[in-house]
Amino acid sequence: MRLAGLLEAGMPAVLSRVTGARGRGRKMGVYSTFQFLGAFFGGVIGGGLLAQFGSETALLFAGLLCGLWGLLLGRLFSGVFPTGAAT
Repeated sequence: MRLAGLLEAGMPAVLSRVTGARGRGRKMGVYSTFQFLGAFFGGVIGGGLLAQFGSETALLFAGLLCGLWGLLLGRLFSGVFPTGAAT
């Protein structure tokens, strides 16, 4: 749970630093809106899967969704954050 707390506090801080003073409030508001919408829809969908199919299916679905999201982000942002590893 420490990593989740770190990300939850760290991502808005990074956004605030990267964003200039102009439009910072709007960008932070959009970030917060999507963060809470994600929590809401995740809870609704996860609860529905749990009620309909059980905990194993809900956990499997969440794992598959996270894996697909990671692959998508890896493809989209492969050169944005260089790791310094020789390729």
